[in-house]
Amino acid sequence: MAAIKINIRIILAIAGLLISFRGLAFSEELVHIQTNYYDIEPGLTIAKPVFSISRDFSLDTNLSMRFTVDHVKTDASGADATSGASQFAGASGRRDTDTREEIAISAGHTIDDWKIEPGYALSTEEDYKSQVPSISISKDFFRRNTTLTMGYAHNFDEIMGRYMPVSENKDVNNYAISLTQVLTPWSITQVG
Repeated sequence: MAAIKINIRIILAIAGLLISFRGLAFSEELVHIQTNYYDIEPGLTIAKPVFSISRDFSLDTNLSMRFTVDHVKTDASGADATSGASQFAGASGRRDTDTREEIAISAGHTIDDWKIEPGYALSTEEDYKSQVPSISISKDFFRRNTTLTMGYAHNFDEIMGRYMPVSENKDVNNYAISLTQVLTPWSITQVG
């Protein structure tokens, strides 16, 4: 829990820095706050507040940060596909809870028709910790009506289950490729 409190301080410091750069030309920030609530049968509820901030430092460079919290309550065991938070319910009728906190930071820089976006995400819950560095590269074609995007991320996960004597590591490589095509001023198609 101490790591989470430190992360919240880091989030607030980054948000303060993003907002404090007032004198930069072209600078624009977008702050977004929302809460999602899921009531899934049987006996699974998720409250998910999300705070995000994005700052354009120039026409070519931006920095984004997102902080998410999943508050999960369940009467059933399993994993929730909506939030990814794992759950365990003990004796029948016992309600169990878990909280997952995630911070994600990314930067984007455009050079001509190329865009590079490195990022990092940290997600923690009672029995799971995940660190995910990532990078994606995009190239625009045909007057920016077609975009090819390739990305890579690596999960450095640590599993600390309730019935595990020691924690275990899980490493996952994620590869992505997508092609986006503008069809009309109001519609696009994407294949990935």
